[in-house]
Amino acid sequence: GAVGEHFTVGDGCSTTQALLDLTADNTYIQTGSGTQIRWRTDNITSCNASDGWSGAKAINGVQSTGNLTATTKYTLSCATNFGTTLVRSVTVQVGPPATVDLKANGSDGTITVNQNDIAQLSWSISQMQSCLLRVLPGYPSSATYTSSGSRGVRMDATRTFTLSCSTLYGGNMSDGVRVNVIPLPPPPPPPPPPPPACNDGVDNDGDGRADATDPGCSSPTD
Repeated sequence: GAVGEHFTVGDGCSTTQALLDLTADNTYIQTGSGTQIRWRTDNITSCNASDGWSGAKAINGVQSTGNLTATTKYTLSCATNFGTTLVRSVTVQVGPPATVDLKANGSDGTITVNQNDIAQLSWSISQMQSCLLRVLPGYPSSATYTSSGSRGVRMDATRTFTLSCSTLYGGNMSDGVRVNVIPLPPPPPPPPPPPPACNDGVDNDGDGRADATDPGCSSPTD
């Protein structure tokens, strides 16, 4: 935001303003990253920095914070053309790293299961606004999550699972796993049909005769 002062000049009917505007591109970042500090002024003669930075600064400018590991306050004090001083501060808060980790059956990367087995997906997320679990191929819908969790998926075919997340710091992160599926073996062939009763060497009707010697058999295929 900006801070300013109004002054009456000349004939007392017109006014002018001294202005100091100090902002950060991002006021919440993860540890180890940085952002830009920007400032603009009007009717300012000189500026000096304090707190998280120091030294004389141009009356308008941009400066990188560098990589931060702790919350840092940046203060800019500027002398106006009217003999007064304007002071403005901006604080960049630093949070823990954003992380996303997706596993299948407790493993990263690729696993292999048998067809119709249950693959247990589990995910751990930190500093995320929300995450979208996508399943390809073949799944038209996705599921949204805002915290760590797990779910079981019956695997009918090989699929890739991707968890895409929006971080609290304005960026995006994702992690994925692939589950390869071994198809079920084909069913065994049916047993061959039994031989015809008149060609099996068995007395099927209990008359003491078998096959061609049985009066009931007219051919081996009966």
